[in-house]
Amino acid sequence: MNRKQFFTLMCFWPLALVIHAQPAINSGALESTLPMRNLMIEVRQLQSDQGRQATLGVEQGRISGALEQGRNSTATVQQVLVLNGRPARIAVQAQTPLRLLQQVLRGGQVLTLQSTVLIEAGTGFSALPRWNGAQQVDVELNTQQALRPLFPPPGMAVAPTAQASVGSNMVLPLGEWVTVAESEQSLDNSRADLRGADTQTGVSRTEVQLRISVR
Repeated sequence: MNRKQFFTLMCFWPLALVIHAQPAINSGALESTLPMRNLMIEVRQLQSDQGRQATLGVEQGRISGALEQGRNSTATVQQVLVLNGRPARIAVQAQTPLRLLQQVLRGGQVLTLQSTVLIEAGTGFSALPRWNGAQQVDVELNTQQALRPLFPPPGMAVAPTAQASVGSNMVLPLGEWVTVAESEQSLDNSRADLRGADTQTGVSRTEVQLRISVR
């Protein structure tokens, strides 16, 4: 891989977001107690890429070296207006799987950690906000995962794939950006021969953030 190909790899195209408000669902006891207000859901996707290439060469007994570095960052923002207690579907066109975050209570403090739920590349997740009038909003994040049974039904060679909804819950302060999903990939290539050595390293990080406000 030459230098031009390496830095082209590290500078991905800007990631696109597509958001759809879901149609009305059956109202439950919890939903009927929520204020009848519209909520603005803003989604921001951040992509940052960093790369470095170090080259050491030997020619006619002389040693030469070079160091090149590259950095690129992009941000894409979309928004959708939904009724309090109704979900919005967010399609994330990412090149790598994202991992949903979750909040846990430890030692009396709320910590945000990575969950075991993955958002597969080219798919997305749904965000269901529930605001009770306070300065924060509870958001239920769900994604669809494909599940294939170990044994197919009689008469079928392959078991059909079923969809299971999994996700996490987070509490977001109103009007503040909060990261709800993220991923990180590393690149490390090395080459060495009689003519010299070449090392390429890089990190690509993706974050999906939500900000919710009352309208």
